[in-house]
Amino acid sequence: MSTFNLSQSSNPASLGFVKPTAGTPKNLVSNYTNLLANFCVQSLSIQALPSNSGNVYVLDNSTAADKTNGLNIIAILTAGQSIPLNSPGQGSIQPAQYWIDADVSGEGVLLVVYGA
Repeated sequence: MSTFNLSQSSNPASLGFVKPTAGTPKNLVSNYTNLLANFCVQSLSIQALPSNSGNVYVLDNSTAADKTNGLNIIAILTAGQSIPLNSPGQGSIQPAQYWIDADVSGEGVLLVVYGA
């Protein structure tokens, strides 16, 4: 794990790949030890990796994706697709509130934040 240095980050800033084990959601900021719930951004982009063979799921909590009923799923992304999440106000999106699940272990997303 790394430490994200806000004072040295560019805008936009990549927070890297998030690759969960299938059925075990992984937090969007799991690559960094210092990005907790108080880390806010103006917007973020979640892009499914172009090499993915299955779907990835953007979740609103750490519960595994309910693929039958769609519960806690914000988006279902196929290879190369992306979803932007924009705040209604300045810096009010907390990336730590979102999780990623995947159909295939080791497949995932690229996370980019804006206004960090």
